[in-house]
Amino acid sequence: MSEMTHDEKLVFYATAPRAYADKINQVIDGDFVTSFVGKLRGKIVTHPTNGMYKFPTADEAKDCARAFRDFCRQKAKDLNVAV
Repeated sequence: MSEMTHDEKLVFYATAPRAYADKINQVIDGDFVTSFVGKLRGKIVTHPTNGMYKFPTADEAKDCARAFRDFCRQKAKDLNVAV
């Protein structure tokens, strides 16, 4: 994908049709740890208010993705960017 402008990124995430969660596995202190991340259009997104991206449950990760999408929709509306 070519480099998108800020406004194009807002629209990209604001118009994502589905928020979902995916598992990630990491080695932390020698142990495998499974977490969930929220995704929009195949990209991991962070929570707009606290910057978190890893969660203990899939539902929390999906809520994060939905919050990010809503944040992008509002930001695009505030900037008068077509969504």
